[in-house]
Amino acid sequence: MVVKVSAGDYRFVGKLSPDNGAKSLQQAVSTKDNLKSVASFQKHLEKELGMVYNSNGSSEMSPASVAAGPLKDVMADTSSTGSTDSSSGTSGTKSDKFNINVPSSLKGIFEKASEKYGVSEKLLEAIAYHESRFDTNATSSSGAQGVMQLMPSTAKGLGVTNGYDATQNIMGGAKLVSSLMKEFNGNLDLAMAAYSNGSGAVRHAGNRVPDIRQAKDFVAYIDSIFPNGV
Repeated sequence: MVVKVSAGDYRFVGKLSPDNGAKSLQQAVSTKDNLKSVASFQKHLEKELGMVYNSNGSSEMSPASVAAGPLKDVMADTSSTGSTDSSSGTSGTKSDKFNINVPSSLKGIFEKASEKYGVSEKLLEAIAYHESRFDTNATSSSGAQGVMQLMPSTAKGLGVTNGYDATQNIMGGAKLVSSLMKEFNGNLDLAMAAYSNGSGAVRHAGNRVPDIRQAKDFVAYIDSIFPNGV
């Protein structure tokens, strides 16, 4: 069947068949974790089947919008790879593709967390969008909590007493990111892989991104938004 997902100025069109999507659809409707199931199913459609279409009908591939998930919060960036980086003015450098709408109620918390722990504000927001779509009450099937999807044991070690308190959760997430960036000597890919699957998995893989789909997808998502690092 043909699946159409419309949101904002874009619509997603793809053919869904038993071979390429039935299992994902079944998982999406059977899991108790509604937030993750919807996000996972849509990302499956966009990644495996998809092309993003402008409202005028012309087609264009948009790695940024595909990687980031639901279209309603992400605008496609079609700038060429030879564009000028506005921050450095260097010709031939890819520009960042950060087009995520951050809730005003959380924006100030991200700013404070960034300042306190010396972590890129946009990076924190990108992580939060990927992990919870900024839902302060989000709980994953594995038990991760809140905006930054902190596991209870991890949150406790970060000084977070209430994983569903937005300020505590975001501050804890920023503290964790800062710690991981230091642990892996500023290597963003390794730090993000560790955020996704733990430092142990990265160490076990020989200080490389482990061959785990969740970790690899998360690293690819971050890299698609920040091709020049943070």
